Amino acid sequence: INETSKIYPNPTSDILQVEINSKQVTNLTLNIIDMKGSLLETKTLTNTKGTLNTSFDVSKLAKGNYLLNLYDEEGMASYKFIVQ
Repeated sequence: INETSKIYPNPTSDILQVEINSKQVTNLTLNIIDMKGSLLETKTLTNTKGTLNTSFDVSKLAKGNYLLNLYDEEGMASYKFIVQ
C-alpha cells in the first residue's frame, strides 16, 4: 500500500495537509471519517511514483477526533487526526 508520510498540522483547525509517498502509479481514495463511522469527505486521486501532496479544508468540522483512510489497489491504511 502507498504510505502517508505526513499528516500536518496535527492537531489542526483549518487545513489538513496530506503527503503521500507513492511506490507505484495507482488510483487513491482518501476518506475523512468521524468516530461514529460517518463518511464526511472523500477525494479520489491518480498518483505517480514519488511524493503526492493534497489537502482537506477541515474548518467546518466539529472539534474532535477523526480518521483519514487511504485506499489503493493493495489495501487500506488509517491515520488519526484531531480538529481543535
